[in-house]
Amino acid sequence: MVDINEIRKAMRAAQVTGSGDYITSGTHLLELTRAKFQRTMIQAKSKESMIFEFKVHSSTTPDKMVPGETRSYVDNPDNTGYLGRVKGCILALMGVDPNGKVLPADDEAATELYCACVDDSIRVSHDWPENFLAGRFVICEGFDGVSQTNHKPIVKKNWKPSAAPATSAA
Repeated sequence: MVDINEIRKAMRAAQVTGSGDYITSGTHLLELTRAKFQRTMIQAKSKESMIFEFKVHSSTTPDKMVPGETRSYVDNPDNTGYLGRVKGCILALMGVDPNGKVLPADDEAATELYCACVDDSIRVSHDWPENFLAGRFVICEGFDGVSQTNHKPIVKKNWKPSAAPATSAA
C-alpha cells in the first residue's frame, strides 16, 4: 500500500522551481532559454508561478553568476507587485526599457505575451512556437532588498533590454 505522507513529501520536493539557482546581486547579461507559467496542486492548495530560465553570458559577479550557468527568476501572482515585475522582464525581453516611457502599444504587446505564457490557447491562436521568447537577451541588475510581505532578504531586479552579444570571428 502507498503511504500518502510519502507522496505528499515527494510532491513538496517537486515544488515549482526553475533550473539552476536564482539570480544574485550584480549586473548580468542573460539569454532567455525558457519562459513558462506553471500550476501545481498540493494538499488541495493551488500554487501558480511565472518562471523565466536564463543562460548567464556575463556578470559583474562571475564568482556567483558563472557564465554558462542556468539561473531562474520565479515569481508568484500572490506576491505584492507581481505583475509589474513580470511585465518589466517581458518588456526588456521585447527590447523596451521598462524604466522609461512605455508606449501603450508596447504595454499591450507585453500583456499579450504574458497571456500567451499563461494560456497556451492564446499562443496557439497567434501561431507562435512553443517557448517563443527563447533566445532574447536582457540585462538584469540584481540588488539586495527586503520582501514587502514578510520582510525577508531578497534580490530585487531591474530589467533592461539588450542586444545579443557580438560573436568573435573564429
